[in-house]
Order: sequence, then C-alpha cells, then structure tokens
Amino acid sequence: MVYIYIYIYRYIRKWRGRDGDR
Repeated sequence: MVYIYIYIYRYIRKWRGRDGDR
C-alpha cells in the first residue's frame, strides 16, 4: 500500500511544483 502513497506524492509535487514550491 506504500505504492499508492508515492503515487499521490509525485502527483501533488507536479501539481504544486509550478506555484506551490515557493
């Protein structure tokens, strides 16, 4: 079930990678 966590983590990073890291 850890795979699901990593999948969501990478999704949020791309979604908030443009205007969320700052």
